[in-house]
Amino acid sequence: KLFENGFFPDYSKVSIRFSHPVWIVKNLAEKKGPENALRALCSSRKRDFICLRVNTGKSKVGEISKRLSLMGIENEVSPIISNCLYISNKIKVSNFDAYREGLFEIQDFGSQLIVKLLNPRPYSLVVDFCCGAGGKALASSAMMKNTGLIYAVDVSSKRIDELKKRAKRAGVTNLCPLVVSSLKDSKIENLSQRASFVLVDVPCTGSGTFGQFPHLKWKLTRKKLAEYKRNQNDILNKGASCVAKGGFLVYATCSIFEEENDIVTEEFLERNEDFDSVGWKGCFPARVREGLAPWLEESGSGGALLYSSPVSKYSFYFHKFVRKGKFS
Repeated sequence: KLFENGFFPDYSKVSIRFSHPVWIVKNLAEKKGPENALRALCSSRKRDFICLRVNTGKSKVGEISKRLSLMGIENEVSPIISNCLYISNKIKVSNFDAYREGLFEIQDFGSQLIVKLLNPRPYSLVVDFCCGAGGKALASSAMMKNTGLIYAVDVSSKRIDELKKRAKRAGVTNLCPLVVSSLKDSKIENLSQRASFVLVDVPCTGSGTFGQFPHLKWKLTRKKLAEYKRNQNDILNKGASCVAKGGFLVYATCSIFEEENDIVTEEFLERNEDFDSVGWKGCFPARVREGLAPWLEESGSGGALLYSSPVSKYSFYFHKFVRKGKFS
């Protein structure tokens, strides 16, 4: 009712009710409409669980679930992602032997879903752009059964060093970590139109994590949001240059803002006529889509936003594209 108060919605009262800056409330209402703006604001709450991704190269979800149960740790297997386990966030799993042995990683459901969306196949060439500490690269390796080659690209040598440690613990050997200086780095140019699968998980406002890190929303400004969008456009275009004909590209953010999500991908499609949107309905079986439906906001252009919810600790946006033509 506060959103739909005639021609002058009372954003200040909504701001107080949901503890968000007025400009963010106004932005969400104008870009998403009252209903989805309300969903976005309601999703920004703290969650009391963490997700684990069982390393199928070393173990099975049933074995890890049983091992945790024997330690007195309640856990639940996701009905949507078979190797995803939910446990309480009060447990420090990094102290467990199973973690040190590389049998599982801490990785949120949404992050795991993005890798399932990419769906990298064994013996293929994959590029993980802005890989960070490499959670999605490691998950991709498990799906590829440690075959093929994954180029993990990032500007931070510290994050790449952390990825190398995690890869060693997980027994992953098909990674090629690349530290680049900028988007113009020749290491990226050497990957031009070579990869069958490219993941572009861009730096963003982190608005999908507001529930866990509420201070972020008070530090964010309109100017900073605009800067992120410009960088995301550049990064997505550079990532797309690595996709071979017939290859797939996934764009992802941990953001609820249209500027970082649908607006970026729609502009990308306008500029790149050799790419088509796969469309959310063409990405997963009906069973998975139905399981996610209560917490999913689908866009008309083919992307989707999974809100922070009982299934995912953070909000994630993702959009899958395919490059026209056949791989040569």
